[in-house]
Amino acid sequence: GSAHCFAGEYGSAVQLLERDLEIARAEGDVTAEARMLGNLGVAYAGLREHEKAAGVQQEHLKIACKLGDMVAEGHAYGNLGDTLVHLGLYEDAVRMHTRNLGIAKKTGDVPRQQAASISLRHVQQHDSTASSEPR
Repeated sequence: GSAHCFAGEYGSAVQLLERDLEIARAEGDVTAEARMLGNLGVAYAGLREHEKAAGVQQEHLKIACKLGDMVAEGHAYGNLGDTLVHLGLYEDAVRMHTRNLGIAKKTGDVPRQQAASISLRHVQQHDSTASSEPR
């Protein structure tokens, strides 16, 4: 499934990841479940199914937090933040990217700090554009 995501074959990725998610859940493998949810969120976002992407990304975040996996938690916050931008939920997106940045700083992940900072600027640009458009 992940290979299909990287190749841009999101429809195939969703099918495989949904199957793998079922297997992980049936086996009680919570770590694999979190990983499948994260990848599934990316695949749904690639298909521009942002509502579905947000739902699975929120599940991924919940499990990552429960497991205490700060790296997965940071990824989940970042991915969810990106999806929320597409849904026009800019304030929520800023919160997600800010949390991602905080985790990246805490773990010393400089590339993730840079990516989170860029994402924050991106959201702020979208937010200022959206708020300046006539309603």
